[in-house]
Amino acid sequence: MINGLIIAIGLFVMVLVFNVIKGDSLSQGLNFALVIALSIQLALIVATLAGSLVPLLMNILHVDPATASGPFITTINDILSLLIYFGLASAMISGLS
Repeated sequence: MINGLIIAIGLFVMVLVFNVIKGDSLSQGLNFALVIALSIQLALIVATLAGSLVPLLMNILHVDPATASGPFITTINDILSLLIYFGLASAMISGLS
């Protein structure tokens, strides 16, 4: 969670700086930066949970966790990260209009 928080803060600042350089309004930049920061924080939490729970589940199912969990963890992380980002972005957009 601390890694996610540090990365989220860094991305928040970077996105704000790039939006100011680009010439966007501060409110638009804040909303975009907030979506990016929250989505990376949540995606890292989900990735950590998937990385620890999938091997445990594989072990319960008597499948070798070392070989079977890699593809499952990668797929779960990719799908859930995109769902988190697009879900937060659409919630922010619908909340703004």
